[in-house]
Amino acid sequence: MTNEQYLNFLLMVGGGSKYQNVLNQATADGAPLPSEGQQANQKTLFHSLVSIGVMDKFDAFWCFANDGSSDFATYNWKNPSTFKADVTTSPTFTSDIGFNGNGTSSYVDLNIDPTDSSVTKYTRDDASFGVYSWDDIDTAAYNYPISQETRIRIFQNSASTNNRINSAAPTSTTAISTSGTGLIGLTRGDASEFYGLSSDGNYSSAMAADSVVVNQSGNFVLNKFDTTFKSGRIGMAWVGGHLTATEWSDFVTAVNTYINTL
Repeated sequence: MTNEQYLNFLLMVGGGSKYQNVLNQATADGAPLPSEGQQANQKTLFHSLVSIGVMDKFDAFWCFANDGSSDFATYNWKNPSTFKADVTTSPTFTSDIGFNGNGTSSYVDLNIDPTDSSVTKYTRDDASFGVYSWDDIDTAAYNYPISQETRIRIFQNSASTNNRINSAAPTSTTAISTSGTGLIGLTRGDASEFYGLSSDGNYSSAMAADSVVVNQSGNFVLNKFDTTFKSGRIGMAWVGGHLTATEWSDFVTAVNTYINTL
């Protein structure tokens, strides 16, 4: 079996659509595609996410950093016919970077609500979410790169009780990451604790958390929390199930390999 055949097998059994399906959906919708060279790099990224096992854990994954168009950036790679992001009040799109808000009114709505029955991977004690941030999220203008409501949000990189994943408030906190830029997130695999996902490919120290039902409806959004708007540049985002330490390390490697081609 060739490497390509093996990857296609993994795509089939892992429940992930092929990258070509993203291109097909965008073409049908009239969205300008990335350059051929970048399509090859994105296909490599897609196959990497499948082979390391994380694509099967995602409800959705968006790669905003592309040289095709802002429209192409909004497709969910896991299934391009679902959870297509909406841009609200014209956030700025920059080729090969992604979207950033204006700090006053614009944001990206990921159109995925964890309380909806269509969301099957993200659950109370089996969940993760995060972004690729080009800007240091410890800077006030770049806080809240992603949030859903008061119990599901990233506020900043430094230790904060406002970094939460299905929790009313962590009882102990630590910094999410060694750096406020890069691929950053939160993951939760049980009822009592969660981890920051560091851009160096490691877990942060465990953070204790209460266990609350995911019952506050609302979509995940970028550069917005409640009535607060931010302006960070976001290159990717995902929502899905818990990521193990090995999966996180491999995820960071795969994403950084793609980022280095931009």
